[in-house]
Amino acid sequence: MRRSKDNFKNVPLISVMRLKFSFKVQLVLITLINLLQASFTGLLKDEAYYAYFAKNMQWGYFDHPPFVALLALPSSIEGLGLFGVRILSVLSVSLSYWLLYQTLSKETKERMSNGLFSLLLLGLPLVNLYGFLTLPDTGTLLFTALFFYAYKQFLSKTKYAVFTLGLAMAGLMYSKYTGILIIIGVIASNPALIRDSSVWKSVALSLLLFCPHLLWLSQNEWVTLRFHFSERPNHAYEFLPFTGGFFLNAIAIIGFFFYDFYRTLFSTTTRNPFEKGLRFTVWAVLVFFFFSSFSKKSQLQWLLPMVYPLLLIFIERPLSLPEIRRIKKLGLVSIVLLFSLRFLMAFEQLSPIHLEPHGVKEWSQKISTKANGKPVLFIDSYQRAALYEFYSRQIGLSYNTLDYRPNQYDFDKRWSSINQDSVFVISSKPNDFEQRVDSPKKGDLFWSTTTYLDLILPDEVAIDSTLIRFEKPLLGRLYLAELDKFRRVQTIHLLKVEENNTASIAVTNLAYPFYRIGISSPGLPPRIIHKFAQPSRL
Repeated sequence: MRRSKDNFKNVPLISVMRLKFSFKVQLVLITLINLLQASFTGLLKDEAYYAYFAKNMQWGYFDHPPFVALLALPSSIEGLGLFGVRILSVLSVSLSYWLLYQTLSKETKERMSNGLFSLLLLGLPLVNLYGFLTLPDTGTLLFTALFFYAYKQFLSKTKYAVFTLGLAMAGLMYSKYTGILIIIGVIASNPALIRDSSVWKSVALSLLLFCPHLLWLSQNEWVTLRFHFSERPNHAYEFLPFTGGFFLNAIAIIGFFFYDFYRTLFSTTTRNPFEKGLRFTVWAVLVFFFFSSFSKKSQLQWLLPMVYPLLLIFIERPLSLPEIRRIKKLGLVSIVLLFSLRFLMAFEQLSPIHLEPHGVKEWSQKISTKANGKPVLFIDSYQRAALYEFYSRQIGLSYNTLDYRPNQYDFDKRWSSINQDSVFVISSKPNDFEQRVDSPKKGDLFWSTTTYLDLILPDEVAIDSTLIRFEKPLLGRLYLAELDKFRRVQTIHLLKVEENNTASIAVTNLAYPFYRIGISSPGLPPRIIHKFAQPSRL
């Protein structure tokens, strides 16, 4: 006689997919695999940029808060190489797995097989890949797990929960500013927290820990916040990359589990304040980035803060045997695909397709040979500059022109030390360059030249909305770039200023309310000489 589907409800998961190894042993194995992967896989472009951050540790950077630089800090130890960039990230993500497991209720642990929990973790696309990569969202995973672990302890009045919660909130903000969505979601789910003095102790501690970054921001004109919220280049709204992209990313971030996870989110009744906090957090992230999608292109990793709370909501619900079987099949397919990708990333010679980490080391070595000891400038490519410097251990800088967005290289102190030097220049546009340079990616074209660097440096010019003042005689030609409302360069004008002129220059009659100022160097296009597109006062 066939059993009805309802008869499978609440079947103990211990009868399904029981592994001989405890979760602790599984976690050690996962960590070892990720450490091996970290050691044999070439850097992604963004990872190299964050390793560049770590060479000059600060309380903030142009693009990001500083936690990602801390993760990459061991890369500055000679000989660690790739392992140094990623070791702390591997350990951080493994710690986040452990914290998630400890956050589960006792009942869930008793009925759930350890193997199913590991399968769910590794079957989530970005959670799997972030197991060995060093990116800003690595910190988001760690501190999201710590936050909900601490919040559950806080609700139970556990000792030290106030301290742990404060640490988690500070860590979320040090990783990415969107960590505030997790905090807001939990507070919105439980307004009584606002009247709890212990909550304010946690908030005070988090603000105290976050003060060094706030001080850095105030000393640097709130550069990171201004970039992300008003100065980031964009373009006019299109449904597919904007709002359509948001919906696609909301599915892709969960992978093959999206149906089961979202069905749980919509269908299950909230049982307690902790689960309510999880649900509000997921909705806070989804709603915020849905409305954000009408002004910015959606990016997959932006939705990562909701993945752990959504996982906890799903796994705490009793599952039927058919659901378990489906999850097992989907998880195994996802893991096979993800680890196949990871294998191809690590072993270029066996990969039928070209992936981002492939060929970069050899490309860097070829450029280093051609440069013959000269500093290498990459026109409008902070990622390639970082990759080159990581693999060659030679000076590589991004020369940011008026058409490009500002980045951390505008703050680099080495411009002063190499000014007036002969430099080797790499560009994706031919300009007046003579030589072709091999690319790590087929189809990319690069040219190179050797020229003499002659720059006005940022600390030698003061710019406000109407006036430009030089601390030394102007050596090159001065340019003004008009920007549209999306901060994209529309036209570039040569300002009529005589060389060797030290007087202040009035900037008037601008066609657009935002502009950038640039100055030329012999043989090079105009370079940005300030941090932002400045608003005019017309």
